[in-house]
Amino acid sequence: MVRSSQISKKGDFKDNEIHHRAQGVVYLRSLRVEPPAFYDRD
Repeated sequence: MVRSSQISKKGDFKDNEIHHRAQGVVYLRSLRVEPPAFYDRD
């Protein structure tokens, strides 16, 4: 049985991953470097 706290933690990890990817894209663009294409994670 999956507890709601486990579901919440998975969502938090996903949000954290998205946040750090976006930070990397912004950093690379500020250096005028084309960021790599990220694939869609399910």
